Amino acid sequence: MKSCVSFLVLVVLFGAPSAASSTMEAGDENGTTPNIDLQLFDDVTEAAGLTSIKALYVSWGSSWGDMDGDGDPDLWVSNHYSRPVLYENLGDGTFRNVRKQRLGKMYGDLHTASWVDFDNDGDQDLVVLHGGRRATGKEDNQVFVNDGSGHFSERAEQLGLTHGWARGRAPLWFDSNDDGRLDVLFTALLRPDGRDYTRFFRQKTDGTFVPDESAGYDTPKSPVTMAYLTDVNGDQKLDVVEASYWRFPIAVFDTMDPTAAQRMKPPFLAKPVKDVAFADLNGDAFIDAIVPPYVRRNIVIQRNESRVEFHMPSVAEEIGIDVRTEGALTIQFQWKQRVLIGSNGYPKTFGNLDPEFNRHYRLLGGITNAEDVFSLDPADAKNQGIARHTPGVDNGIYIGYFPSEGTWRVLNSGNPSRRISGILSSSQKITSLGRIGFSSHPKGGARIFIWNPKESRYDEKTYKSGLSAAGDFGSESIVAGDFDNDCDVDFYVVTTTTLENTPNRLYLNDGTGNFVLSPNAGGAAGTSTGIGDAVTAADYDCDGALDMFVANGGGTGRNRVAFKVGEGKDQLFRNRGNSNGWLEIDLEGTASNRDGIGATVFVEVGGKTQVRERGNGMHSRSQDHARLHFGLGTANSVDRLTVRWPSGQIDVIKNIAANRAIRVKEGGTIHTVCE
Repeated sequence: MKSCVSFLVLVVLFGAPSAASSTMEAGDENGTTPNIDLQLFDDVTEAAGLTSIKALYVSWGSSWGDMDGDGDPDLWVSNHYSRPVLYENLGDGTFRNVRKQRLGKMYGDLHTASWVDFDNDGDQDLVVLHGGRRATGKEDNQVFVNDGSGHFSERAEQLGLTHGWARGRAPLWFDSNDDGRLDVLFTALLRPDGRDYTRFFRQKTDGTFVPDESAGYDTPKSPVTMAYLTDVNGDQKLDVVEASYWRFPIAVFDTMDPTAAQRMKPPFLAKPVKDVAFADLNGDAFIDAIVPPYVRRNIVIQRNESRVEFHMPSVAEEIGIDVRTEGALTIQFQWKQRVLIGSNGYPKTFGNLDPEFNRHYRLLGGITNAEDVFSLDPADAKNQGIARHTPGVDNGIYIGYFPSEGTWRVLNSGNPSRRISGILSSSQKITSLGRIGFSSHPKGGARIFIWNPKESRYDEKTYKSGLSAAGDFGSESIVAGDFDNDCDVDFYVVTTTTLENTPNRLYLNDGTGNFVLSPNAGGAAGTSTGIGDAVTAADYDCDGALDMFVANGGGTGRNRVAFKVGEGKDQLFRNRGNSNGWLEIDLEGTASNRDGIGATVFVEVGGKTQVRERGNGMHSRSQDHARLHFGLGTANSVDRLTVRWPSGQIDVIKNIAANRAIRVKEGGTIHTVCE
């Protein structure tokens, strides 16, 4: 435990840190070692009632929002092609699924959703993006408008927000022209026919939306999977960052000029990346960045004496596996594959997804790759040997049996974009498993970028942050927050591989941007079943401690044939909390948009300033709860709270009692939401 005693001097003017403020680099020796052995979290999934629906492989994240205005965050889970869930928070630590009663019929290729009061009427609406039937057709987004009581009507067409031909990924809401009305960026992958892409929609005075290419946010030639609203140039104005899994960022836009977006030089570059967290990591009141790795690695696992599972993107000239067994080889590929078998290379096309997945996909109008599982007999001469080819030059999948070794060989040659996933099983015992070319798979490790206000740039401080020795892991999702309420920002990473759900990681901050790995993720290491997908944060029981929801249906780009329907169990981790103080803040704009999106909030305690951004809570496939959370250490009050609103209004409120959630209305009035 520690208080928020200042270990650096900040010059604060109207709540904004000056560019001349002194800063402390990650790695300075004034931090306090966090108690990493403390169990912070308990898995309360069953007790909380979050068990009604499990994902069909792909959960596609979650989104927190208060649908009924009772102050308790409710939870949306998309579940992609299976039934979505809307969990109502009952206020007693439990939830119930009310999706059918509140929203009615849901359908299709569901992707990221966001809660937002886009019509400025004081209640949260729900916007769900759709994926355009995997670019095979048209499927409109769904916009559920709240009637004020937590019941909704679908009005995407009337509002002009269908965007139905796009392979929609996630929405990002912001007020682009400072008129007090929220506009929206719908991110999307590219279609092969180029029919639609990431588009910006401007809100008109009548509450409807129109595409506005002139604003400059559209990306007709680049796939965009996620977008963030955060300050990446130190001017205290939140910028728009567009990114993809393959490159971060795609584009960055300075929003200081309300008449048109100004494209900026990327603050840093990283790839591949599945998610990024923006927060003040070293306590200087500027926004830094944590970039966990996304590593689509080659992996093979022997599950039992007769079954091998594999996922092999081609990253070298040739990659493959040897399976020693004298039995027949049964092969099941996730995607349709054309394979060359034996020394003569006779062609065979086969592949099979799980029948349950196919059934659901067909019902929704999709086209499946399913064909029969295929078996090869080692005694059949045409299956023996491997066809002659030049590794890395001749594209193909080659399979053959070598009688003298009693070994089957599977090779993936050439095309680096091809990935093969599936299952090999034998009628007899598999006595050994060999890997060919696996040494070349990429390594992964989290990177830290600290804003340097003197030079107006990000400096990479990975080696000074304690993360250079964090080890090799692949990440799907990240969330940052003060999980132990000790006045500094920690972070939690959902990790996984293509074949197994690896333990998630919690890194605790010592106050200077140095991070220490907490054993068992403080109790939130997570399940070993399914595949980690996404994490979101919310204090769902208003006890001042940030809780987390982890979805484990991460099936995109993974080996789906190796997992059963519903195997990816979602998990709710409740934070036990401690004796440290806290303050949580909801914003209510008047001249600004009602949600206060685009605002920056500063809290001063004991000479130290903390900062949070009201950036819509959006990150990859997910939305954290909008309520801003501050840990206060041993302090029992906040010396000064400063809100910089999107309208330009600056409110300063002094001497606020700790340990409660408050609503701050533009103009400086506050009232307590819960305590």
